[in-house]
Amino acid sequence: MMKLINLNTWGGTHLDSLMEFIKSQRDQTDIFCFQEIYNSPKKTITPSGYCSNLLTKLSEILPDFDYFFSPQFHGRDFHSVVDYPLSQGLATFWKKRLSPKEKGEIFVFNSENEIIPIVGTNNMPACHFYVKNQNYKVYCIDSFTVTTTTFSL
Repeated sequence: MMKLINLNTWGGTHLDSLMEFIKSQRDQTDIFCFQEIYNSPKKTITPSGYCSNLLTKLSEILPDFDYFFSPQFHGRDFHSVVDYPLSQGLATFWKKRLSPKEKGEIFVFNSENEIIPIVGTNNMPACHFYVKNQNYKVYCIDSFTVTTTTFSL
């Protein structure tokens, strides 16, 4: 049986607790679906308090996993424009043994960088779609962005 964890990371605003939880679950989890992931070569806290290099930090604590990052917007966090490279989006990590055949994304509402978050609303739910093989499917739905990964065993 596969174990999938779907988690809104809140952009790493509670980084220590987030990392502790992921480390405690990584050995028995096959797939992690993360929302509000920030990616930047700059290691800083964004003006709104998010961890700019959260994707790197996750990849460091999940060495037995591969991942796919699907940015939804660039150059800002939820609330503020920044003057350094910064992307926010979805990230899916899967155990390397799952060997994805393909991965991609489909925006079902606007397109990359056209999704404008509205403060105080959840207008960017995430949808992750995975196919392990032709007969077994795992669905995790909670956003307008669809990330697709196909696995073969």
